[in-house]
Amino acid sequence: MIDNAVIPSGWLARRWPVRTLGIIRAITLIFLISVAASAQRFGATGLGPADFRGQFNPVVGSGAAYRLEVAGSPLKPEEEVTIVGRETVDGKEGYWIEFAMLSESPRYIKTLLLVDGNELLSKRLITQSADMPPVELPLPEAPKSTPFKSPFVTPADNRQIADKLGTETITTPGGTFDCDHYRAKDGSWEEWLSPQVTPWGLVKTTSRIGTMTLTRVVTNATDHITGTPRLENDDR
Repeated sequence: MIDNAVIPSGWLARRWPVRTLGIIRAITLIFLISVAASAQRFGATGLGPADFRGQFNPVVGSGAAYRLEVAGSPLKPEEEVTIVGRETVDGKEGYWIEFAMLSESPRYIKTLLLVDGNELLSKRLITQSADMPPVELPLPEAPKSTPFKSPFVTPADNRQIADKLGTETITTPGGTFDCDHYRAKDGSWEEWLSPQVTPWGLVKTTSRIGTMTLTRVVTNATDHITGTPRLENDDR
């Protein structure tokens, strides 16, 4: 998992203007991301990273919504993650994955993830908030001091770094599922996965940061980002 230490805040601010950080504050994507992992995604909630992990199994038009519960925060926002398109780039299969922070003023961010073996590479990143035109952000290269090829790379299947604890029936607001239960080898997180849920099979996950729980399965998902995105220039 890539955490905030990978991208120094000063370096990030130079690459992405302050006005865009309000939407995607401190996003360290994969997964995006632990896919998405994002730190205080969209900057509006003041929450810590939301972790999307599991086995990437994208189905266009499908997705899931989750309740985020972060230790020390009274807020329990809902975040939706859906697959809204498919595209081939440089011979690699890619999927447009959209994250939505659901509130009175929804905010959206989507990234084009290319599947390269067990890696998901974020190729493009577009954001849009309510009543504002979409903006495409340049993806920075990783600082030379880090071992990562890019801060926008995440495993497509993180079960390789986890131990399977068994099979359990888990009931959530989104339904009841027969799940495979995994725990990270370093003990930092646990997850319950079901093939009935896309795009990561994630029904529930817990970590030192908090808990994500499935609230509903999404079908017939469409792209919420509308209009032609303006390219955010590095020099602005």
